[in-house]
Amino acid sequence: MRTPGSNSTFGGKSLTIGKDGSLVFKTNTAGGNIILENGGSIVNGNYNNKAILTGTLTVKNGSISGSVSGTDIRTFNITAKIIGDSNANLSVSGPAIYFSNSANDFKGTLTVADKANVYLYNGNSVGSLGDAKVVVGTDSALYTKGATAVKSITLNDKANTTVDDGVLTAETLKINAGTATLAGTGKISLKDIQIADGATLTQTSGTLTPNGDTLTFSGDYNQNEAAILQITPGSQTVIIDGEAFFDGILELEIDENFDFGENIYAVIQGEDENYDYLDEFEKLMTAVLQEEVNAKGLALAATGEALFIGTPGAISNNLPEPSTWALLALGFGLLCLRKRRG
Repeated sequence: MRTPGSNSTFGGKSLTIGKDGSLVFKTNTAGGNIILENGGSIVNGNYNNKAILTGTLTVKNGSISGSVSGTDIRTFNITAKIIGDSNANLSVSGPAIYFSNSANDFKGTLTVADKANVYLYNGNSVGSLGDAKVVVGTDSALYTKGATAVKSITLNDKANTTVDDGVLTAETLKINAGTATLAGTGKISLKDIQIADGATLTQTSGTLTPNGDTLTFSGDYNQNEAAILQITPGSQTVIIDGEAFFDGILELEIDENFDFGENIYAVIQGEDENYDYLDEFEKLMTAVLQEEVNAKGLALAATGEALFIGTPGAISNNLPEPSTWALLALGFGLLCLRKRRG
C-alpha cells in the first residue's frame, strides 16, 4: 500500500499498482505517471472528503473507489489522462467519481458498481472516456455534460443515464434487466437500443435522436411527458421492434433542402407484428406538430405499422386501400390520415 503525502506527485517516474496493491489518498491532490494492473486499486481515504488524481493513469485491470464513513461522503476527481486499450478493465465505486479530462484515450470497459455515481464532468470541466464501453450497475447512474462520446452503454435494473447538458453519442445502449432510465436536459444520440426480455427503457426527460440514419429499438420503450424524440424525416427513421408508449413530444427537424417529391417516408416504423401502434402514433400527432408540418407543405399519416410523412398527394397515392382511411385532422388544407393495422 502506498499513501502519498500532502499534494504529492511521483515526479518523472512511474508508479505501478499491481495485485493486492493500493494507492490510498490521505491528501487532496496526488498524481504522476501511474499504471494500474492485475487488480490494483486507487482509494480515496482522505478524511477531508475530496481527492484529486492528476497526471496520467494507464489502466490494464484495476479499480478506483470513493468511500463513505458514516455521514462523511467523499468524492474523487480524476483529472489525470486515462489510457487503456480494448482489453483494459476499470471498475469504479463510490457516491461521486468525476472524470474531467477531455483528452482521455480509454478503449476498454468501465464498470460502475451498484449504487455508484460516475460523472463525465466536474463543474465546467467536461471529461470523456474515449471509445469506452460503459456498464452501469443496479441503482447507479452515469452523468454527462457537453459533447461526450462512448462506444456503448449497458444499464442494469434501476440504472440511469442523465445528460445534464450537451450531447452524449454512443453506438449501442443495452438494457440488461428491470427498468432503466434516460433523463436530463441534454440529448443522447444512439444507433441501436437492445432491451432484454422483460426489461423496459423509460425516457423521463431529455432528447433522444438517431446517431446516423436509423435508431432501432429491440424491445419495449416508454416515453414520458417531458421526453422528446427528435427525428429528421426523409433521412432518419426510428424502428421499434417491441411495444411503444408515447406520452411525450415528437420533434421533426425538417430539412428545408430535402425534396420529398412523390415519395412518403416512415418517421417511426413498428416491427412487432402482434402490436398495433396506431393509437400511440396518434398521441404524437399533436395539433402543434400538425401545424408545423402543414406549414412545410407536408402531411402526416398513421397506420398500425408506421407513422409517415410526405406531401398530401404522395400520401394519397402511396398508401394502400385509400377507401379504408378516415379523416383525422384537417388544417391549412392538408390532411392527417389514419389506418389501423390489419
